[in-house]
Amino acid sequence: MEVVDHCSLLLCVYDRHKEFLQRLSFYDSALVLHDIHVVWNAVDETPPIIHPHDYYLPVHMHVQWKNSINNRFVPRENMQDCVINMDDDWNMPHQVMYATARLWRFLDGGKMNRIAGVLHNARSFARMMSTQRPIYLRNDNMPLSIVLPSGMVYHKSYMYMYTHQLSPALRKVVDVTMNCDDILFNFMVANATGKPPIFVDTQTERGVHVINSLGLKRGLWTQGYHFVKRSRCLEVFEREFGKDTLQFTRTSFLINDHLGDSFPTAQHPNPIENTHCVVCNEAKELEQEKKYLQHLQRINRGDIGEEDDKEGEEDGKEKKVPEYTQEEDSTFNGVKKHQGLGQACVRCTYSVVEQ
Repeated sequence: MEVVDHCSLLLCVYDRHKEFLQRLSFYDSALVLHDIHVVWNAVDETPPIIHPHDYYLPVHMHVQWKNSINNRFVPRENMQDCVINMDDDWNMPHQVMYATARLWRFLDGGKMNRIAGVLHNARSFARMMSTQRPIYLRNDNMPLSIVLPSGMVYHKSYMYMYTHQLSPALRKVVDVTMNCDDILFNFMVANATGKPPIFVDTQTERGVHVINSLGLKRGLWTQGYHFVKRSRCLEVFEREFGKDTLQFTRTSFLINDHLGDSFPTAQHPNPIENTHCVVCNEAKELEQEKKYLQHLQRINRGDIGEEDDKEGEEDGKEKKVPEYTQEEDSTFNGVKKHQGLGQACVRCTYSVVEQ
């Protein structure tokens, strides 16, 4: 069995501070971890006192003065080269963390310059044929280009690049929307490497599903018009990095049933290039956009109030529309708002590179 360098777990805590100690207890026994760094974004709550011998792993608390999801990528002292980012709404199985870190460590001859993630947390985008605008999608049947942050593995050097080398205007987009930090991070790494992310499938080589569901029913993805914000972020970030920055892949690696098995088995191992995906039904997208803009107007006139949002990312249905501020509109430089399709029908063309 190859030796996997121990990783630092970066755990971001927002409003689920009451469940925080349960997360620490769960991850404390993970063999792949060296230490745990907690980014405490619950600015109105006093963090619990962690004594040196409360846990087997060292726990470092980083209390923030401002609740910003950009805080997760601020460089921290004493972190390992391997960083496993984790949200505070679920427990990732230790086997999955090990498999993802192992894949990240040894793929590409050990360069460790790509993002690795869980296939269940993979996302992508397609374009409107008429305008070529990007539409953020969750569609498991198309090539993939984005890793969500929970369970994402990356080199710690990218934290410095995100915090100190990216344009502050891009991080402001993240702060204003309270969203899209992961999309910006994916753009940044793809721009640096010219390669897509790598994914670990959540089923084993024997067909056993290690993960049946991810996350709780309350997260940023359950907020109103989540897909709208992320589609707009794609458009803004493309202006900075270019339309062809995010790279697509069909390759994923099955988790080994035993830690001592050989390197994970790749599915669709050959890389793809010249990938272009478009939505099948543009009329449906335009109709959703029309309804969305009408809804915005009704809210701004005071004809309707803001209802509780009960629909999330899993179904991609229409959600409540938050009233956008002038600050947000100016940040996006007048980008037209539109409803994302979620589980959209897309058509993709690409060529397979034979190896």
